[in-house]
Amino acid sequence: MSKSDNDEMSEALKKYGVNLIDVVRDTNADTMIRVSSLMEGIFELAIRTKMLKTGQKVNGRVFKHDGELATLEKKVNKAKELNLLDDVTFKDAHLVRRIRNRFAHRSGRLHFDSPKVVSMAQQLSTYETAEFNQDAILEAVSKIVDHLKTSRSS
Repeated sequence: MSKSDNDEMSEALKKYGVNLIDVVRDTNADTMIRVSSLMEGIFELAIRTKMLKTGQKVNGRVFKHDGELATLEKKVNKAKELNLLDDVTFKDAHLVRRIRNRFAHRSGRLHFDSPKVVSMAQQLSTYETAEFNQDAILEAVSKIVDHLKTSRSS
């Protein structure tokens, strides 16, 4: 699709009150929230598995509303405590969590190239090899999930 085709499409959408830039930015937020929710589920599974393997009792309530592992921050810290994360992956997990929080608690439009997101993405271990900020973030999530999957079985 050529630039003029994109411009024509954008203009046609504007006639119906749709701003293509806003749609893309909202999609960025949806992507971040969905991916981090999936990652959080893997954290819970890895923590449960590791705790059971080490003979610790696991009560499902600890992961609910006001339980001691109800937030992603607490899950990341617990995963580190259980040696499910190395230092680099631990740092990446907290950065992904903070990026997720930016998207979840935004007061205006936010996207993967927003300065606030870029400043955090640049700190990810995956940033240097990524072509785009979104790639660095998604690759970090993939790396974290892979690390959790391999660590919980050991």
